[in-house]
Amino acid sequence: MPPPPRQRSVFARALAGLLVSALVVSLLVNFYLAIILSSMTAGISESTYRDGDKANRIVILPIRGLIDDSSAAFVRQSLDVLRKKQPKAVVLLVDSGGGYVAPSDRIWKYLAQFKQETGIPLIASFGSMAASGGYYVAASADAIVAEPTCLTGSIGVMSQAFTIDQLLVKVGITPQVQVASGSPEKDTMNDITRPWTEKDKAAMLHILDAMHAQFVSVVQQGRSAQLNADEVAALADGRVFTAQEALASKLVDQVGYLDDAIALAGQRANLSTQVQPQVTILQQPQSLLGSLFSSQQRSIGVQVDTQALRRWIHEETVPQVMYLWQGG
Repeated sequence: MPPPPRQRSVFARALAGLLVSALVVSLLVNFYLAIILSSMTAGISESTYRDGDKANRIVILPIRGLIDDSSAAFVRQSLDVLRKKQPKAVVLLVDSGGGYVAPSDRIWKYLAQFKQETGIPLIASFGSMAASGGYYVAASADAIVAEPTCLTGSIGVMSQAFTIDQLLVKVGITPQVQVASGSPEKDTMNDITRPWTEKDKAAMLHILDAMHAQFVSVVQQGRSAQLNADEVAALADGRVFTAQEALASKLVDQVGYLDDAIALAGQRANLSTQVQPQVTILQQPQSLLGSLFSSQQRSIGVQVDTQALRRWIHEETVPQVMYLWQGG
């Protein structure tokens, strides 16, 4: 005997509800799987800056903002990609006031090795700023083009550190720092609970002078066709130059814009004037998973990352040696 119509209606609605629920769950599962796959596979991408002949491709490699470990990793990964699919030329787009010494040096080395291994022309294009470490990373370029309003140079090195001895006095804390008898120099530049002594300053100056000598050496190697050692030494006093001053001092080869650097890259690659090369730009996209998490954190307000806070405190209390200009 068939169930009454009312029971059939309830059963049909329940079944429809189950089917809809199953469909929603399936969509959610597939959505999150896609997110996980995106976060796992996100890496260096190459997008079109200007359409043209793909057989004659010029690639823009940007370096923007503070130069740190992530900047160096991006350049290394980008050059690995370009080794597999080689362009006719690379344009290094720099818009940076510099950053940390070691990452700046790594980037310079990665670019110098890439040039040596592949023979691909490397042209630097300076944006609004390419100072200190921003100049350092481009020193191995075959030619440098700077925008008319660019600030560049600042060939020098500095250190930043602070002590908290006065703060400890105010809160009534007396720190006790002890070093092993076999390592009496351990607390030199390594104790923020006391003012720096002349010994601390002398030790830091020794490091700064060594890093400055490295900077000068890199510029001498890269600009040997334009400047001799004495001329580089005279320019390496930390001064910042306008684009016109840098051109007159032979720190750059041309005043112009990114498109001028691209045109010069085509010339250095011996491309025919009849060829319109494709121009692409490299970038490291944020994964979809990271974007969602960032959006979620913004929607629920500011959250304190205690690990990041501890890392910041550590970094700020350890003397940082930097190729950095902070004038703007």
